[in-house]
Amino acid sequence: MYEILLTIIFSLSLTYLPISQNLQLILILLYIILILPSLYTYLKGPPFVPSSDTTIQNAIKLAKPTKQDIVYDLGCGDGKFLIAIAPHCKKAIGYELSFLTFLAAKFKTRKFKNIEVRFQNLWKANLKDADIVFCFLLIRLMPEVQSRIWPQLKPNTRLISNTFKLKSQKPTQTIDNVLLYTKQ
Repeated sequence: MYEILLTIIFSLSLTYLPISQNLQLILILLYIILILPSLYTYLKGPPFVPSSDTTIQNAIKLAKPTKQDIVYDLGCGDGKFLIAIAPHCKKAIGYELSFLTFLAAKFKTRKFKNIEVRFQNLWKANLKDADIVFCFLLIRLMPEVQSRIWPQLKPNTRLISNTFKLKSQKPTQTIDNVLLYTKQ
């Protein structure tokens, strides 16, 4: 969504503003730097689709966070889930690879001392200290969650998935389309 707006602004500025060729080249390079991570997420990862308020509340009900919990949001988008869970946990950490969405999350969460948003690939995240992990990815990415994320979770970690199931795990509990998995 932000990428579309950036592309429109970029195209209009190159078309209608009287700027030198050197400045045009600088703007093109800046645009490429800003848009490349977003292209990666569109080709390899899920698009930004925010979870509904109801889904977020259901996820929090299922997770039963405590003030000692460390929570991770894999593909945190604009930080909506992080903001909702922050009052209930010790620390909330989000991973986002779309640069403009990452910036939106950083801006929206700036007033929360216990929220950290990282511009990093979620597959490279170290989740060994996680108590709760939230994800709203794609069905085709869930086998990778199963093989790469699930093994690094400690016992009793709660993994909350919006909509998409882990095929080889049985949910501990569900509310509507929100699934809770508890690591044994």
